[in-house]
Amino acid sequence: MIAMWMFLAFGSMFGWGLGQGFTKKYINDVSGTKFCLYFTISASIIYLAWWAYSGSPNPFYTESGEFETDFILFATLAYVLDGIAWAAYFICIKYAPIAIVGTVAAAYPAIVMAILFVWIGQDTSPMMWGGGIAVIIGVILLGYTPKSALGDVDNSHVVPKIWIPLAIIAAVGWGLAFSFVGYVFSPQAAFEGAQGADIYPLMAIGDTIILLPFALIAGKGKDTHTWSGIKLAIIPMLFFSFGNVCYPLASSFDDGTHGGLIAAISAAYPMVTLGFAYIFLKERIIPFHWMAIGFVMLGIMLSTGSLETLWNMIV
Repeated sequence: MIAMWMFLAFGSMFGWGLGQGFTKKYINDVSGTKFCLYFTISASIIYLAWWAYSGSPNPFYTESGEFETDFILFATLAYVLDGIAWAAYFICIKYAPIAIVGTVAAAYPAIVMAILFVWIGQDTSPMMWGGGIAVIIGVILLGYTPKSALGDVDNSHVVPKIWIPLAIIAAVGWGLAFSFVGYVFSPQAAFEGAQGADIYPLMAIGDTIILLPFALIAGKGKDTHTWSGIKLAIIPMLFFSFGNVCYPLASSFDDGTHGGLIAAISAAYPMVTLGFAYIFLKERIIPFHWMAIGFVMLGIMLSTGSLETLWNMIV
């Protein structure tokens, strides 16, 4: 029988993967700035609901009554960076096949691995470093289109290059954000307030600080919020929210021995998006870019230690 933590990890994978697919499907009907607004609203509702369900712990003061300056600073900054990443992601998703841009943006686990190794000395095997290198190679190759492919009848893969810096900003933003979160809950930080649910209000604050002003300012004069557009946006937001709920639940059902595997399964959500894009969006990617996508996905699996963990479980 499948363990609950694994079931929930796959839930986050499918939630994020399908959310990404539906966002691409409706990006011509719902602008990137609208998605920023709808995401910050839906994400904040989920974060605060989970915080209330967990007993509404005070994120600003310790049990001894001391103001949690460092915890508040690091946790809020983590989700300010998360908000920057989401803003870049929702804009760049319009300019390239989701199979490409979504894969690049999902490369953040390799960045987290490298940063936490330097910052807190997190154990990192040669296999994980090899995964980080594979991610870098794959991302570089995805930004290149061989001249031999330009003569094909279907040149849908040849897209404006504006997506490249935006997708990299998204990946780096999420990499830095999750690195800060990793530090907040690490023994090295030893923040008294870092007990889990305390962070959820700060998550909502950090995302909102970036996404709400960006959506209102960048969308001013061009965004109109019709009920039909909102209904389309609700679909991907529901899937994203489902993934956001499943991930912490998976960790709570785990006995502390499968954290790397939970992260790796969840980070494999581009695989779900690839299938969605091929079947429903009719995206056709040239073989060269499929090879590059393969490099990135293999790198994600290696850099999170999931293949190593899986191998150890088998042998």
